[in-house]
Amino acid sequence: MRVLLSPLLQEGLGDFAGGMTQIPAGVVGTRHSHPGTTEVWMILSGRGRARIGDEDRPVAPGDVVYTPPGTEHQFVNDGDEPVTVYFLYSPSGAEQRVLDGGFL
Repeated sequence: MRVLLSPLLQEGLGDFAGGMTQIPAGVVGTRHSHPGTTEVWMILSGRGRARIGDEDRPVAPGDVVYTPPGTEHQFVNDGDEPVTVYFLYSPSGAEQRVLDGGFL
């Protein structure tokens, strides 16, 4: 994961953060939530599954996935190619773990 935009990186940026990640084939992300923070995924390439709360749905390039604050979510790359995702956090803050070297 790589944070590209954050008030921690760019002075004067509004209260949101964004970045990109590439999820290798066969990787299942950790199920987690962000209390008080919305997360949005924009699928740029590859195919996988988005698990948002109790919903589990396929995603493909051009899809946008919205996760309300405090809702558990998880990305699953059940395909045979990497999936590239642009992510946004609003408000910012959740990106701090990524900047510190942790994976959300």
